Amino acid sequence: MLQYSTSISKTLNLEEKGLNPLQHNWYRKLLLSYFPIFLITITIIVFLSFIMFNEASREEAAKANGISTRFIMEDLDRSINAIEMDVLNEVETSSLYSNYLFSDPSSDQSLMHSLVKRLRGLQTGSGLIESVYLYRHSDQSVLTTSGQSPLQSFPDRPFIEQALKEPDYRGWSAVRSMTGLGENKPKQVISMHKNLPLPFGSQGLLVINVGIYRVEQMINPMINDSVSFLNILDSGGELIFEASRMGGDNRAKEGKVLTTLQSDQLGWTFESGLRAGQLYAWVSVVSYIWIVIGFVTVVLAIIYIVYITRRNYQPIKALMNRVESIQLSMPQAAKDELSMIDSALESLISRSMDYDKKQHENLQLQRSQLFMDLISGQKPEEELQSRMAELAPVQLPAKTAGYAMMLGEINDYSGFQDVHTVRDQNVLKFALMNVFQEISRNAGFHSWLEWITGSRVGILIALPEGEGDYREGLIHAAEECRGWVEDKLRMSVSFGLGGKVAGLHEIGSSYRSASEALGHRLAMGEHAVLVGDELSKG
Repeated sequence: MLQYSTSISKTLNLEEKGLNPLQHNWYRKLLLSYFPIFLITITIIVFLSFIMFNEASREEAAKANGISTRFIMEDLDRSINAIEMDVLNEVETSSLYSNYLFSDPSSDQSLMHSLVKRLRGLQTGSGLIESVYLYRHSDQSVLTTSGQSPLQSFPDRPFIEQALKEPDYRGWSAVRSMTGLGENKPKQVISMHKNLPLPFGSQGLLVINVGIYRVEQMINPMINDSVSFLNILDSGGELIFEASRMGGDNRAKEGKVLTTLQSDQLGWTFESGLRAGQLYAWVSVVSYIWIVIGFVTVVLAIIYIVYITRRNYQPIKALMNRVESIQLSMPQAAKDELSMIDSALESLISRSMDYDKKQHENLQLQRSQLFMDLISGQKPEEELQSRMAELAPVQLPAKTAGYAMMLGEINDYSGFQDVHTVRDQNVLKFALMNVFQEISRNAGFHSWLEWITGSRVGILIALPEGEGDYREGLIHAAEECRGWVEDKLRMSVSFGLGGKVAGLHEIGSSYRSASEALGHRLAMGEHAVLVGDELSKG
């Protein structure tokens, strides 16, 4: 493997000499692979930015339109409410109305003239009032600002008769046509009547008529009908009027309704929005500027991509040419650049992995053999020390007080094999090794574990320098490991501890002592931690 790597390194350093150009140039592939995602990304970003900008503009336009429409509706409600309050104040503060209702029809005309002045004051007090008249029930006569007329010949007689049938109605009427006294052309009005005397009298009515035309004249100055529209609908959904100078019903030509409000005072619905073609008229100018900026940016980005790709490709091109020289010397040379690199690297990686695997397996075998040589006790100290330093199976402390051998054995190993699969057995054995190694490390001992047989694991322990009894610490570690394994892994294990030895060549005697201790586990109990020295003394 080392010779193969050396030859590869030498070949990679060869200069390119007389090679034919490749049919597929990786530079072109690399360059062209950038452009689709680049263009798609730029397009999506510009498109999403434009959509977000338009949505923000739409929201702001809808908010401004809603504020404007609400102001118009509330202003109209305030004006209508002011008319009603003025009527109530007029009737409550003036005794002329009561005097007229209860007076003799043939009484002095001065009372009538005074009352006409009052009615004219109500009419002129608001620019929205079209007309005001007073109905007296005693003689069924109607008093207007133009004079008195009997009910039978009064043009607005149907409304009075309807009002008499609904004495408890307190709101404003729907839009209706009304012809005034001495007038020929009907007018669109909404009307309100008050029973006299207030609040529940039945001697007469006071009727206030608000002209729809006057309402239009009030609202139209508030609307820029070249940009926005406002439609007012009655409770039945019929168009009352359209705030526009265009004339006619142009609702089909309007844009989307952005605001819909309901007037509690009149029961009208206010629909408003921006006219079609006006919402983004000013936005289009800005969008054209961004389109130009985006186009220039894309062109500059393309130039930069070509430049940076060419510059970054030079060292890669040199590497490819060298790899190509390797591939051309092979029986089946790939014609694609990436295929050549892939083939060369795959071969090199495969050989390297095989080599590393064999090296690892060889190292494991050497360590296992070293462990077996240690417990056999047949090798000299110098050889064992040298192999321990070379193979480094465990990191021993700089100074040790000696070594001790401990053996762990799985109780009822045949039952253990029957219950668990081979794979599970290996996993549990590996877990047992890790648990004991962790526990012994926490207790201050350095340990090296190797499975000697299927059921028995050997544990070489390097004893640290100190005056304490090492056996107590090791017994405690073994007891803790046995308890943890029994509780967590559902395994029963026993441990045997050999005597302390000074050198590596004496570990065999400690191993035999630990093995002898395990041999007495049936007599001493399978769950005990047995100590070889104590058994020999007993």
